[in-house]
Amino acid sequence: MPSSDLQEWNFHWRLVAGIVSCRKCLAHQSEELRNALLVHTDTCPYRLSKRTPWDELGRALHNIGVSDH
Repeated sequence: MPSSDLQEWNFHWRLVAGIVSCRKCLAHQSEELRNALLVHTDTCPYRLSKRTPWDELGRALHNIGVSDH
């Protein structure tokens, strides 16, 4: 089910006013910095992950037939 990608994204991230933030540590990143790795706080369980929330969102939207641009 393609929408599961979007549900997974929403479990880890939130998007408000063009800013993506980690639901665990609230580290955030604007769309202008989408090509940079999001740096989590030292206590965040995702701090060692090399995740790119904007790319993940783009893939999830693509999988359900929605363009992210």
